[in-house]
Amino acid sequence: MRSPGLLQYKHGLYLLTCVCGLIDITCFMVLNGVFAEMMTGNLMMMSISAGTAHPLDSSGKFVRAVLAFIIGVVIGTFVLKHVTQRKQAVAGYSLVWCLLAFALLLPVIDPVLASEYHGRALVGLLCVAMGIHSAIVRIHGLPDLATNLMTMTLTAFVSETILHGRAHQRWRRRLLSIGLFVASGALCAALVANVHPYAGLALALLLLTLAIPCLGKEKPAT
Repeated sequence: MRSPGLLQYKHGLYLLTCVCGLIDITCFMVLNGVFAEMMTGNLMMMSISAGTAHPLDSSGKFVRAVLAFIIGVVIGTFVLKHVTQRKQAVAGYSLVWCLLAFALLLPVIDPVLASEYHGRALVGLLCVAMGIHSAIVRIHGLPDLATNLMTMTLTAFVSETILHGRAHQRWRRRLLSIGLFVASGALCAALVANVHPYAGLALALLLLTLAIPCLGKEKPAT
C-alpha cells in the first residue's frame, strides 16, 4: 500500500478556500461592494435597491455580477461535459487562473482607462472565474470541505459536533475550511488597506498556481 504523497487533492481545495476569501474581500472592499462568488450577497443588494426605489444604476452592478457569474457557470459546465473526468479540475482551474491573471494585468495594459470601467471589467472577470469555480467544485469537491458557501459548513460543524462529539470524522475538515476562509479574508483586508488594492488578487493568483498541481492528483474516493 502506497503512502500518500506530499501533495494531495485536498490540499488544492484548501488553497481554493483561501483564493475565494481573497477574491471576495477584494471585490467588496475595492470594487464598490460587489461580491465575486457570494451571489446571495449580490441578490440581497439587488433586492434592497429595488425595495428602496434606487435608480437602476445603483443595482446594475449587482445584476452585471450575477450575469457574469452565470456565464462562468456555463463555461464550467461546458468543461465538465466535454473534458475527460480526470482532467476536468485542472482544465477548469486553468481557465480560472487565466481570468485572474488577466484581471491583474488589465490596469497595466491600459492604465489610462477610466476607473469605473476598470472596476466593471475586473468584477466581470472575477465573477466569471468564480462561476467556473462553483461549477467545477460542485462535482469535484470533497464532502464538508467548503471553498465557499460557509453557512452550511458552519451549521454542520456546530450541530454535528454537538451531536457526535469530536469523533465525527469530518469536523477537522469543516473547521479548517472555515478558518482558512476567515484568515484569508482578514489577510486580504490588511493587504488592501496597507499595501495595494490588488495585493489580495496577486496572492490569490499565487495560491491558485500552487493549487492546480494538487488538483491534478487523483481525487480520493468519497
